[in-house]
Amino acid sequence: MKLSGMEISWEKLFRAFKHLFSKEGRNTIRRVVRHDLSVPLFMAQSGFSRSYIPDPASVIVEITNRCNLKCLMCVRRYWDTDANPLGEMSYEFFEKNILVHLKPYQHVNLQGVGESLISENFLPMLKACKKLGCWTTFITNGVSLKKYADLLVSIGVDEIKLSVDGTESMKKIRNISISKVTEAIDAVNEAKIKQNRKQPAICINYVLTRDTLPELPELIEIVSTRGISKIIVVHLIIHDAHLIEQSVIPIYSEAKAYFDTATAAAKRYGIDLELPPAPGSKCICYQPFRMIYINWYGDVRPCCMSTINEKGALLVGNLNDSTLPELWNNTYMHKLRKSLITEKEMAEMCVLCPMRVFSMEAHIHLLENGAKDAVGLPSK
Repeated sequence: MKLSGMEISWEKLFRAFKHLFSKEGRNTIRRVVRHDLSVPLFMAQSGFSRSYIPDPASVIVEITNRCNLKCLMCVRRYWDTDANPLGEMSYEFFEKNILVHLKPYQHVNLQGVGESLISENFLPMLKACKKLGCWTTFITNGVSLKKYADLLVSIGVDEIKLSVDGTESMKKIRNISISKVTEAIDAVNEAKIKQNRKQPAICINYVLTRDTLPELPELIEIVSTRGISKIIVVHLIIHDAHLIEQSVIPIYSEAKAYFDTATAAAKRYGIDLELPPAPGSKCICYQPFRMIYINWYGDVRPCCMSTINEKGALLVGNLNDSTLPELWNNTYMHKLRKSLITEKEMAEMCVLCPMRVFSMEAHIHLLENGAKDAVGLPSK
């Protein structure tokens, strides 16, 4: 069939309509609508003392805060161990307090501060979410991924995000080699071919440091034939003074040459490369409008930066005391959302949050004043 000089494939047209009217297609539309309309919906109610947003578009569930690695930049190395005890969420708690409130169109990330694949509850929780119809993802360091590759593909996980930091630098930062990660990626791809499946998509989260910066183009070359759909590069969030010298923010202009090379390589191989914002950039944080974070013992938090108990951390409530729908639309969440829109009476954590303010001060704001003095920033 031809229309205005364009040839239209009936097969492609049929597939589009089939997807639109399938359960998966409808859930995709619902997920997009929930995500995109959350802020306008709140704005229409912002003058009220309480607002209502129907369901978070994304729910992050921390199955465990244990990990099988001790990466040099990870908050787990520097947190208050008494305030953040190690543990795992039971399947019974998950089923009673979280699963019953999930909707088939929601984005569910089964990942917290720890490594989900080391928990015996991870696969049962993943299966339950997929049975319900949720779009599922998780982040992994890749150590155990090869072992579970076939199972994960058969369960139908939609996306796997791998934490990768450089190439040679992986040995120093994570005490594992880049080959450990590429072997895991290959195992997932082999399972997809064997089971004739297109999912999961495989993405990479890349923490930018002065050591890993020159290795970014090399990593893209290494994964170029491995079906990586996206690489997300983020600035180093500094949890200890000795990491300050690793931040790329002070030398961002010098990093441009590496960014240009990496961008060209990513474009050549069809990989979506997301680089970190330039210093001085600022954005409005919409996380509390669209997502909720639940840690292993039921604490509910409004964003990815308030995942542990530390100075200034934001806490909405606990699922042992209130239900997820009650906490999602409580007075605390209304006030927090309003403060982010107006930038008035913001919580301490939000004022210099590295997710909304891209500066050196924001990326070390939880450190003691002495650390700020070391880089010439004003102390409180």
